[in-house]
Amino acid sequence: MENKDINNESNPSKKALKKQQKAADKALKKSERAEARNDTKIGEEGDAEDVSQGMYGVSPMIRSSDRPKRQLVAVKDVNKSLDNKTIWLRGRLHTSRAKGKQCFFVLRQQHYSIQCLAAVSQTVSKAMIKFIASVTKESIIDVEGVVRSVPTPIESCSQREVEIHVNQLMVVSASEARLPLQIEDASRPDSESAHNESAND
Repeated sequence: MENKDINNESNPSKKALKKQQKAADKALKKSERAEARNDTKIGEEGDAEDVSQGMYGVSPMIRSSDRPKRQLVAVKDVNKSLDNKTIWLRGRLHTSRAKGKQCFFVLRQQHYSIQCLAAVSQTVSKAMIKFIASVTKESIIDVEGVVRSVPTPIESCSQREVEIHVNQLMVVSASEARLPLQIEDASRPDSESAHNESAND
């Protein structure tokens, strides 16, 4: 009788083996799910990391004692002679258009204008693109970027032969969300008036 009990302990039944296997499989699946959740969390934390932190935003109120040392270049002076050079510009946000991982905008200074491009890269984050796209038109902004020659003239800007590839953008003075009259609208030709004048002639 004693030998029979010993044999039963050393040779578990098929039912017991099946139960043990099921428990082992369950533990393995639980471990895999926990590992997958951990990987997802790490991935989300990586996506949330802003590589452009401090390179964009709203400038704090500037005092004479802590005024940033930026040598601003006039928009009218930006041309091919500055190709591949990093410069600072200040002007008003004339227009902006964001699509996917990039944002085009036009910087205006008096009646001179230049196209700027911000695109996601190792130094420019999606959060920065989103911020630039949210800046209201006619806001005064400081832009730091690299001057790049363009293969095709940019007809919509006074500086047609170059554009700025943006590294930094700071809002110096934000405009109202919607001005009663946009400069962009005021500068459009009155096609209807032109048509009427030609008809009268």
